Amino acid sequence: MKDHANVIYDPKDTTVTNQLFELEGALFDDAQVLLQQARKFHKGLEDFRQRSRTDQFQLHTYLRTGTTVIFHFLESYLSGLAFDCLLHHHDELSGEDHDALAEWDQKKKTSRYVAFERKLFQYPAIFAKCRRVTLDLSGCKPAHFLANDAKEIRDALTHPSPHMDRDDWTLKKTSLVTTINLPLVESILNAAKDYVLVVEKVLFGNPEKTAPWLFRSPSGNADQLY
Repeated sequence: MKDHANVIYDPKDTTVTNQLFELEGALFDDAQVLLQQARKFHKGLEDFRQRSRTDQFQLHTYLRTGTTVIFHFLESYLSGLAFDCLLHHHDELSGEDHDALAEWDQKKKTSRYVAFERKLFQYPAIFAKCRRVTLDLSGCKPAHFLANDAKEIRDALTHPSPHMDRDDWTLKKTSLVTTINLPLVESILNAAKDYVLVVEKVLFGNPEKTAPWLFRSPSGNADQLY
C-alpha cells in the first residue's frame, strides 16, 4: 500500500468499512469500464445493417470520457509519486526538485504548476534519484506517446477550441475530437499501463504488489477495494 492511500473506516456505514482507497486505482478501473462499454457499441457498429445514430453517439460518449479519465488516472498516479517522495525524502531534495514535486515557487511563495509532460519524465526520475536507482525514461516509447500524440487529444478535450490552429490553419482540436476511435483510445490506455509498469518496477520492484489494480479486471463495483 502506498503512503498516499486513504484508509476509509466508518462504523455507521458498513458499505465502506475498512476500505483501502488509492484514487489512481479507482480511475484506472473507471477507464477500463468505459472502454468495455465502448467496445460493446463498437461491435454493434461493425454490422452496417445494425448501425444506428444512437449507437454511434454512445460509442463516442464512452471514447471521449474514457480518454479524459485515462489522463485523470495518470495525473493521480504522478501526484501520488510526488507526495510519497516528499514524505520520505523531503530533507534530501534539492530546492528545485522539491518545488517541482510540490508545484510551488519557494522564492515567490506561490503555486507554480508543472506541465503534465514534464511530470511524466521528471517525477519518477526525482524519486529514483532519492532511492538510489537508475530510471531513464528518455527511451520509453509509452511515455513519449503519452506526452505528445495522446496529450494532443487530451488537450483537445480538456481545452476545446473552435479556432484554427496557428501552425497549419486547420481545425485541429475539433478534428481530433470528432475522429477519435476505439483503437486509438485503447492504445492510450495500454501506453498508460505500460508506463506505470516501467516506473513501478524500477522504483519499487514488484508492480503486482505496489499497483495491484493494474492487473485486476474491471468490476464496475464501487465497493471494490483499491
